[in-house]
Amino acid sequence: MGANAIAAANATFSQLRTLYPGRTDTRLRAMLGIAPMLGPNDVAPEVFTLSHARQALDFARQNQVGRPAFWLMARPELPRWRATVAVTCRGSTRQPFDFT
Repeated sequence: MGANAIAAANATFSQLRTLYPGRTDTRLRAMLGIAPMLGPNDVAPEVFTLSHARQALDFARQNQVGRPAFWLMARPELPRWRATVAVTCRGSTRQPFDFT
């Protein structure tokens, strides 16, 4: 999943290059944001882990990405009775602030 976030960022960067041909790569990367969904994602069995978060953050730092973020960090734990991820549940057993 970390590689997927990086691939999506690179694809978006390529699109920005097309949209803004006169801007430098540094300026375009400053316009870029990465915001993966933490924990289980909408497509099973995809899970964005702490390891993936480190990959994405390392990429963002190395490439001067303007807005590294994570989507729905504050979702509560996935209830035991619920088998799928919902916007209100993060579906992760991580402790608070593990991704920070």
